[in-house]
Amino acid sequence: MQAHDGLQSTTPIDSETRVHVAFDRTSGEVLHVHESIVFPNGAQPHETPEARARRFAGATGSDNIEIVEVDPAELRVPGRIRIDPTTHKVHRLPNEPRR
Repeated sequence: MQAHDGLQSTTPIDSETRVHVAFDRTSGEVLHVHESIVFPNGAQPHETPEARARRFAGATGSDNIEIVEVDPAELRVPGRIRIDPTTHKVHRLPNEPRR
């Protein structure tokens, strides 16, 4: 249900969730996960989700950082991940024991 100026509506809002992962292109280490919600006919952002993920990861033009879009469902399961630098697929890492 959405609220606007005290009014409520049961009309669902059509939206799409997109996830972009900034990772080290050599090791596959994940540096930042950026989730964005896209609304049809919504205002266009000033930068692409890929550019925003790169910026939030602290990337500059000379960094060894690559951005890949992944299926949001792949990140719903808790745990550590890395990105395979060759295939750009998400790989689950074993959980480290707590100290």
